[in-house]
Amino acid sequence: VSRDAAVQLTLNIEAVDTSVFDAFAKYADGDAIDISWTIGDGTRHIAFETINVMLDAPTVSQGTPNMFGITGAAACASTGADSSLKIIYS
Repeated sequence: VSRDAAVQLTLNIEAVDTSVFDAFAKYADGDAIDISWTIGDGTRHIAFETINVMLDAPTVSQGTPNMFGITGAAACASTGADSSLKIIYS
């Protein structure tokens, strides 16, 4: 994705212990972060990694208090560290 493209990513995830991932603190920091997650049964899986993403304020899902949404916008850096999405099949 080029710097000119407006890219946004939304994840709806189950709330976890903040020692694992504190989305609210990451948002408050105001720094671009990397997020990775893997789906699979241990023998075959697909891994996703978002790189250099700025988080918007997390939102709690109405009616499902243990779920919240994270929206991240592409971060463009003059150093060339632009945002990217990496997908790994194995």
